[in-house]
Amino acid sequence: MRLILTLVLTGILSAISTICFSQTWERTYYNHQYGSAVVQADDGGFIVTGKAWIGGVVFLKVDGYGDEVWSHVIDDESYEYEQGDDIIKTSDGGYMILAYTKLEVPDDQGVIWLIKADAEGIVEWDGNIVLGDHLYGTSIQQTSDGGYIIAAQYYYDGIDEAMLIKTDSGGNVIWNEVVEGLGTTTIESVREISTGGYIICGSSYEDVEYYSQMTLIKTDDLGTQQWVKYFLDDTDDTSDGASVRETIDGGFVIAGTTYLIFTKDWGYAHVYLVKTDSSGNEQWTQSISTLNSAEELCGAHDIEQTTDGGFILTGESDALIGTADSHVLILKTNSDGEQLWANYFDGLSTNSGAGYSIKQTSDEGFIITGFESSICLIKTNENGMVASINQTLENQSQDVDKVLLQVCNVLGQTVSPSPHQLLFYHYNDNSVEKRYISD
Repeated sequence: MRLILTLVLTGILSAISTICFSQTWERTYYNHQYGSAVVQADDGGFIVTGKAWIGGVVFLKVDGYGDEVWSHVIDDESYEYEQGDDIIKTSDGGYMILAYTKLEVPDDQGVIWLIKADAEGIVEWDGNIVLGDHLYGTSIQQTSDGGYIIAAQYYYDGIDEAMLIKTDSGGNVIWNEVVEGLGTTTIESVREISTGGYIICGSSYEDVEYYSQMTLIKTDDLGTQQWVKYFLDDTDDTSDGASVRETIDGGFVIAGTTYLIFTKDWGYAHVYLVKTDSSGNEQWTQSISTLNSAEELCGAHDIEQTTDGGFILTGESDALIGTADSHVLILKTNSDGEQLWANYFDGLSTNSGAGYSIKQTSDEGFIITGFESSICLIKTNENGMVASINQTLENQSQDVDKVLLQVCNVLGQTVSPSPHQLLFYHYNDNSVEKRYISD
């Protein structure tokens, strides 16, 4: 029996930490472990899926200010484990959640769980896709015929393969096809493209452990593989692809991470961007350290093309001063992949964090979900800033007993305040204020 647990919005259960009171805000929802994907609702709010601390698929709606409208945890007594991995708006105004679950019988078999809901979050139908010993979905998109295309990992008799699955509008499998790169291939993202067929990105691992290459695969409408391309930065050892989008010029952009591995447990990682034409031929690549530092650890999990023709990414970085952990990263580039700005968020947590999904919003800002100790949502302006944080801190700093000691940049260097940078104001009461000066 499927159980839908609706979380009552009380001070105890909701337990929301808030750093906002305007249309840019940053919130953490402690009932839930992490957010995997976010979309904007037609009414200006936001819909998130992910994993709940108590177990089950998170299905959360907030309004334009981040206040919960409803919060469901979708669970099933016959399943041992559940999590939401992707969510999309459907053509009928509802939502489709791509989830993963383990069946208790037989033998903890992993399967894809599709959950179709209406605009109010009411589940209309759900069903499993069962193939091999284990099946895990990573990305879903509604196709032009009203059905769905799913990127998945397929395990059978010790074999690990990447698979593309096509369903009808009711979630019934029409076909499934294995896609191949060099050696073992994993796929993370799929999109139907304007000229027909599908574009997929991921990673291909050859015989050498820990080393992979970012992989881009094109198929026709029936999932038959047409070509495959591999990308690796000249100075690095390994790279992976996390997110792919068709660009306005008919080509593709892939975001992921590039690594230089010194030992199994030590190296560095940077954001890796690759732009290709419609045939997958490389046009440019960018390996980006947001601080222009070889020692920075950062990477991308999601990318979208923005209305100005550039790109917006989210992922993680260890750039915040005074911390050794990773934090939510939002990075903006121009149309050539050159960094325009980067911002970092750590909420109220000293634990690690990461951004997993980003969308440009109807007001030209951005919405990000991921985790900062628990599921987080961050709504920024067009410059990637939560402006109300800075406004609130400006008001707090009027305390006459507080004396400013120094102003530091994200590298911990003492600087004079100047526009367009993230600054940290250190006071004599040991408090630190994070500010962004726009002009």
